[in-house]
Amino acid sequence: MSATRHHPVLDQVSRLVLAALFLAAGALHLAAPGGFVRIMPPAIPWPREVVLFTGACEIAGAAGLLLPRTRRLAGILLAAYCVCVFPANLYHAFGRVHAPPLPDSWWYHGPRLAFQPVLVWWSLLAGGVVRWPPMPVTIEAADLPAGALLGRYAGQGGYADCLVVRVPGHVTQAAFVEAFYTTALFKLERLVLAVLLARPSSDAQARRLAAGQAERFAAWTVEARTADQILLCDFLGASRSWLMSAPAAAAGDASATTLRFGTALVPRRGAPGLGLGFRALVPFHRVYAPALLRAAVRRLAAARTT
Repeated sequence: MSATRHHPVLDQVSRLVLAALFLAAGALHLAAPGGFVRIMPPAIPWPREVVLFTGACEIAGAAGLLLPRTRRLAGILLAAYCVCVFPANLYHAFGRVHAPPLPDSWWYHGPRLAFQPVLVWWSLLAGGVVRWPPMPVTIEAADLPAGALLGRYAGQGGYADCLVVRVPGHVTQAAFVEAFYTTALFKLERLVLAVLLARPSSDAQARRLAAGQAERFAAWTVEARTADQILLCDFLGASRSWLMSAPAAAAGDASATTLRFGTALVPRRGAPGLGLGFRALVPFHRVYAPALLRAAVRRLAAARTT
């Protein structure tokens, strides 16, 4: 886990380009809000005011990236902003909304939806929250091991996955869970849940969850727990998150630990499979889930060096 090289010139260029993109997008939101109003999901109140507010946020975030004192906060808030506006992008794409001057073709929607996770990461990079190139972390997709708590949701017409990474040294289950839920990337998700769903959380609560002293955390409730696993259910009952740690002795190295992270998307009762909304989120999840596990590994590595 050696230190990574840092490229200040490339960082500066990347930051300036992103700031210019957000500045242009914000100006467009303010100058021509009509098209953006039409792609707002119907559940959002005061759509025109929200569009104007988001334009102001983009401009403020662009300015914040250019100031060293506000750069980190701006990067985090812009990343959270990119997550918050994603439902409007989905509504535009799948709701067949005609919103000129925005294009209607999937030649636009496909790249636009795929680029949203890049914008989240780019905002964090520009804010100095993450670094590039980062510490190399090899994450692989794998079958669920025997006895996995997530296994009860595999093969039920939904979606289930398992990601695995091997790290040097001994990592306890409590340390893994705490690191996972306190990374900068996951704090963005926590911020979104606090703002949009009024379900705030703190690092102290994450530590209590990891230590087995709490059964609720943000939007999740512990469904099952063992010495080396934890399975959480979201407040809607629509998804499950699973973390597991185990010695990697089977790989021939007793001084290493295997960490696993899995997710299950559960169909509604009586439904043969996932709805369109969940299916649309799977490509995003396949990018986001490895990023979450990678961030946790790097947080564990950073804790070892402090």
